Amino acid sequence: MSLDAPVFTTPAYDPAFPTNAITTTVVDENGVSELAAVEAICPFFYELKERNFILVAHQHGQNIYTLNNKLVSAIEWSSEGLINTTVEAAAGSASVGHMLDLPDALFAEIGMARPTLMAQGARNIFSPLRNFGTRNSLLTLIRAEGASTLFREQQRQGLAMAKWMIKARKKSIEQGPLCHWRWNQRTLELEIEPIVAQAAVNEREATARLVEVEDGDDDEACEGDDDDEENDDDEEWE
Repeated sequence: MSLDAPVFTTPAYDPAFPTNAITTTVVDENGVSELAAVEAICPFFYELKERNFILVAHQHGQNIYTLNNKLVSAIEWSSEGLINTTVEAAAGSASVGHMLDLPDALFAEIGMARPTLMAQGARNIFSPLRNFGTRNSLLTLIRAEGASTLFREQQRQGLAMAKWMIKARKKSIEQGPLCHWRWNQRTLELEIEPIVAQAAVNEREATARLVEVEDGDDDEACEGDDDDEENDDDEEWE
């Protein structure tokens, strides 16, 4: 897997990256290595935009859309890269390309559950991201805990598997030299660890924003209580 995936935002090749940007090294077609912000080149962090919905028909008074095919291919390609790297670690590089799955015994060996992206038979299922439908039908995926977006769900699964891979390597090392898993350390350091690091940064920032909102709500509630107390005092004086 390589992070020089199809680019949908301008890569931040300028050295003056934002303070929260995790960078990685990418090599272009001419063999030139440069630093790039992971968020700018990794589909797992891409934010859907209006231009990503392609109008294909108008039926029964509704517009019918499909997601940009290149965008879908990019996130599928990146997801496949995670799977191929994992297959290679467990069964060798010669297995990548014809092995679509790994036996349960290999996951049991390191005491970890099979990641969602590698669910048995998952690679043989038509991707719902390639469907046609209204904008809402393309976005909404009904899950037990509520509604999510199909695209965000694919991103979530990709980030979850990247984290899984880092943990799996540690588990493999703990098992010793007889463990069947042989991870490519360079691949993990250059391609997987930057994804996990950026995801951690984003999670911390999201938590901080949530705390700020909750603190603001608490302050408003306190102000409302103070106003109520003042009104009660006025009533008592009357």
